[in-house]
Amino acid sequence: GNRGIKKDVARKLTFRRGESNDLDLEIEGLFVNNYVNYSALKQGLSLDHYNAILKHLESCNDTNALKFFDWMRCKRKLEANTGAYSLILRVLARREECDRAEDLIKELCGSQSLQKSFQVFNTVIYACSKKGNVKLTSKWFHMMLELGVRPNVATIGMLMGLYQKNWNVDEAEFAFSHMRKFGIVCESAYSAMITIYT
Repeated sequence: GNRGIKKDVARKLTFRRGESNDLDLEIEGLFVNNYVNYSALKQGLSLDHYNAILKHLESCNDTNALKFFDWMRCKRKLEANTGAYSLILRVLARREECDRAEDLIKELCGSQSLQKSFQVFNTVIYACSKKGNVKLTSKWFHMMLELGVRPNVATIGMLMGLYQKNWNVDEAEFAFSHMRKFGIVCESAYSAMITIYT
């Protein structure tokens, strides 16, 4: 019913940025019932094309998204491609395939500077916190810190929102202390702590 329409509208909106609309039309012919027609993939496709295909698959078919990501790896389309990693990590987080997600994050962190890596962690933390999975969300936050990736205000906001909802005092104190250590200003974290303590 209504949800299908909303999802369709949302999907159209994601391609509204200038040439992205053309990109959407260009990749439309590359699918047969949400399966990639690999024989239709031409040699000269840009990284944007590949990521648009992956984005389409991520929104409708996890298995095919994973298959296409592996295909992109074979074609050497993943090097420094944070966008592709973020999309596939969303899939893995949904499927709760933590080991594979962990391997991909380590691979990505090893292949690029860690400055942009917080976005990749935020993708996974968002997916886990949306499901209400405190244990997994905390695991990703700890790994983020172990790998020397600096969280940002969005990271802290997601963590504190989840911990407040579930009354997780220890995790909240841990995240809050790191927020202060990194000098991050997150208003919602303060209100979360007050709510947890009262």
